[in-house]
Amino acid sequence: MYMAMTDGIYKTTDKGQHWVKTSFPLATDPNGELRMDGQKMAIDPSNPNTVFIGTQHDGLWVTRDGGTSWSKIAAVPQGPSLEDPGLNAIAIHGSTVYVGTAGSGIFSSSDGGYTWHSIGGPTDAAFGVVSPDGTYFATDDNGLWRYSNGVWTQPISGSEMHTIAIDPFNSSHIMVTNPGGGLQESKDGGVTWSGQNWYNHIESTADVPWLETSGLYMGSGGMVFDPLVQGKLWQSGGVGVWTTQVPDNFQWTTPVVWNSHSQGIENLVANDIIAPAGGDPVFGSWDRAFFAASDLDSYQSSYGGGQFSMGWSLDYASSNSHFVVGLSDWWGTENSGFSTDGGHTWQRFATYPSFAGTAIGGSIAASSPSNIIWAPANGFAPAYTLDGGATWH
Repeated sequence: MYMAMTDGIYKTTDKGQHWVKTSFPLATDPNGELRMDGQKMAIDPSNPNTVFIGTQHDGLWVTRDGGTSWSKIAAVPQGPSLEDPGLNAIAIHGSTVYVGTAGSGIFSSSDGGYTWHSIGGPTDAAFGVVSPDGTYFATDDNGLWRYSNGVWTQPISGSEMHTIAIDPFNSSHIMVTNPGGGLQESKDGGVTWSGQNWYNHIESTADVPWLETSGLYMGSGGMVFDPLVQGKLWQSGGVGVWTTQVPDNFQWTTPVVWNSHSQGIENLVANDIIAPAGGDPVFGSWDRAFFAASDLDSYQSSYGGGQFSMGWSLDYASSNSHFVVGLSDWWGTENSGFSTDGGHTWQRFATYPSFAGTAIGGSIAASSPSNIIWAPANGFAPAYTLDGGATWH
């Protein structure tokens, strides 16, 4: 396996037990704007010493000696996109290599990556895979593209598609998701499709319980069929790793149950942690606002703070440690508020200062349930309330 990290590319030859850094000369950005897109790296299935890597700003590179040396492929352009001009949708079939550019379409090589030419297709592909018969599939924000015998078709159009999986037990069976994780199915090699399924259901009570209340939008990353269990799909999402068994006679109205497999890799990132006197630790995190940790040896069952936003700052009142205030916002969404039970349940302030919804982050402090000071980020002046948030000054 090869792994791209901020400081370069690493390699393992013993299934991840030990890693060595290759000589790749550049930094990559695994957490960039289009981090959920793929594939940014591909290993030649017939030769593990040959690896292609697409970077965000430094073009397409290849090693043919297992990472000892790398060379840049000048024939494949970076693409004109200013958001994240990454190279995605890299896939290999025999001596044919495909790579998607951010704004310049798909490029292909028929001689193992030595010479390249543009073949058109989606201008800004998110994912790409190759069927055993050589058909190449790519997704973009306008649907699904299919390249076969030198001709592009677009069997799904007008709706953003994200990732694709080809069934290893039956290559005519293909699944595709939208960014939210909703499935579509083809049983004829991608020519016709079932229609978009909107009936996702996620279950996580036996794994990380709070994930079950995180919403039905799964934030799809990659998706693959299990190579050992027929009909089983694995999906990496914005809130963890999920599996489902593709239902028989799948249709757009078929209920699809995704089960969580995120124990040990729960990716909450705490911005602030407090320990109120006589209460439970409370932390504010990226994406999911506030958690009160009543049991530090188990995952939490729920989180507070309303809809999707970041938890930046917490404090408990020195006069009443059960009263906790929290600052939580994100680009127009304002969930800042208070808890009267030590951070387990939350409600928004009755009113907000004028900067609310514009400022993101900052600090908040309370000396009592009435007396609270809010110091926002982004250069705004602080505000205070003497009536628990009914009015601000």
